[in-house]
Amino acid sequence: MPVGIWIPMALPALRIVTPLLRPGALVVCDNVVSGRRQYADYLAHVRDPAGPFTSVTLPGHGGLEVSRKN
Repeated sequence: MPVGIWIPMALPALRIVTPLLRPGALVVCDNVVSGRRQYADYLAHVRDPAGPFTSVTLPGHGGLEVSRKN
């Protein structure tokens, strides 16, 4: 399980920069599978069908979430 100070900052940081992102911009977050509990709010946000992103999880070491701004 990943441990770090960055996990709690992922969603607040994304919310700050989202208005600055152009449609089609990609946002990548690592360790989302191994840290799924810690990233639960972040993943709910980027996977929300009514939200500003379309997102997919790529397998691999820790998991990688790639989100595209709509």
